[in-house]
Amino acid sequence: MPTIVSQLETTEKDISSLESRLDTIERRLRISNLSDDQIKSLEKEEKDLQKKLKDKRQSLSGLRVENGKNMVISVVLLGLIVLVYYVFVTP
Repeated sequence: MPTIVSQLETTEKDISSLESRLDTIERRLRISNLSDDQIKSLEKEEKDLQKKLKDKRQSLSGLRVENGKNMVISVVLLGLIVLVYYVFVTP
């Protein structure tokens, strides 16, 4: 089972590659002399990539919230361990 951190890294890499591909498509649409079919194909791909990018960003946001919750739980548990140590172990 992948950890939240590895899922965050994977999602960030996916977002980076999607943004790179979108940039390439946008540049190609502006600069190149393309046929109507090629333009439509690139515009369709651009629209699909933008939808995927939006979904990935929402997923990334959810993962960050989950990661924050896990961090808070870890800090609370650490505090409890320290409290138990000082109450029962130290004279």
